[in-house]
Amino acid sequence: MVLRSISGFGDYEFAKKMSGGGPVFVLKNSLTCPVSAKALSQVEEFAKNNVDIPCFVVNVQDSRSVCDRIAQDTGVNHESPQIFLFKGGISVWNESHFHVTKVNMNKALKL
Repeated sequence: MVLRSISGFGDYEFAKKMSGGGPVFVLKNSLTCPVSAKALSQVEEFAKNNVDIPCFVVNVQDSRSVCDRIAQDTGVNHESPQIFLFKGGISVWNESHFHVTKVNMNKALKL
């Protein structure tokens, strides 16, 4: 599955709603950070190998208000890169920086 873009609150709410039917990953990504570029690559690779699991990306520079809403909703301070696993509309797992890997995403699915 191709990464879906979150550019506004409606897209974010759609991603959370989708998690009612199964796991959904949401990545907060910085367009200027090399660590974010590596994390994005890991999420893209995960998405290619797991086409049945929706993966979304929100770019911090384009949608800071959405990133702030994610922090508010999850109770997790904003960082980037940062990834969340949503199930049933709530975040059940998150990681940031160098811990955003396809290996950790696969581990999170087993929680």
